[in-house]
Amino acid sequence: MSDDCSISTIERDLLCCLEDIDEPFTVKDALAHLRDRHEEFIDRHRSARHRPWMHTTLNELVSAGMLSRLERESRVLYSIDRVCL
Repeated sequence: MSDDCSISTIERDLLCCLEDIDEPFTVKDALAHLRDRHEEFIDRHRSARHRPWMHTTLNELVSAGMLSRLERESRVLYSIDRVCL
């Protein structure tokens, strides 16, 4: 793990789950991806099934420099900059 990685365990786990998502992605895409491919994550972190939690967590990852966030045609899109393992 790099020294500048200051994200929580749940944020790191979410990033690992999102490694195989098509980019760029929306909050809705991230929720569907977890539901379809990473059900165990949702089982462990029940809040992850809710849009407000996902929105907040993705924005925290943007603040930590792990995701990029852009707005395109009134849609907010995210992409992974780097993964902190």
